[in-house]
Amino acid sequence: MRTFLKAIVLAAATAVTGSATLGAQDRAVTIYGFGGGISALTDLDASDAQDFKTGFNAGGGIGVGLHRYVALRGEFTFARDELRSGGADTGNNFNKFFYGGDLVLRYPLANGLSPYVFGGGGAVTVDDDADVAAASTTTRGAGRFGLGVSYEVPGSPIGIFAQGTGWVYAIDTTEDAKFASFTETQFDAVYSIGLSYRIRL
Repeated sequence: MRTFLKAIVLAAATAVTGSATLGAQDRAVTIYGFGGGISALTDLDASDAQDFKTGFNAGGGIGVGLHRYVALRGEFTFARDELRSGGADTGNNFNKFFYGGDLVLRYPLANGLSPYVFGGGGAVTVDDDADVAAASTTTRGAGRFGLGVSYEVPGSPIGIFAQGTGWVYAIDTTEDAKFASFTETQFDAVYSIGLSYRIRL
């Protein structure tokens, strides 16, 4: 993970240096929002007795275009899914808050479509929604990566996009007794569609 983060920092520094020679039309700030689903692809414990059901997500962020092919983004995502035990629904919902950033590599096509890939990191906070009084939460660092495709409406600053994001993180089992059995590293698939608004610099 450390080597991966170093590569991202180096790529970003190179992009910033290179962007100084580009015209203003190549740099922009993009504000975006999205919504969709979240699916936990791993179980919470080694015995495979507990996992999360498919839930929903919503969020937004801001991106800064450094180059025609490179951008940096900061993003916040709220997700909610239900704990399942032994294959049965428990009615116990958990809230997940993802916040972090990534480096985006995109390839604009002549038809307005731009496929892209991204990678970065941040943190995830897991909150047991049923335990309001105790406000039981746990926060850990997380890795983030994914791919997507965007479309810019001709003659407009509006864009639409669809993307899939993978979050990899561990739940702190020492922070609260209710998390003690959540021993497995989590891999969540977050898939969304959204709208963006581009501001040329």
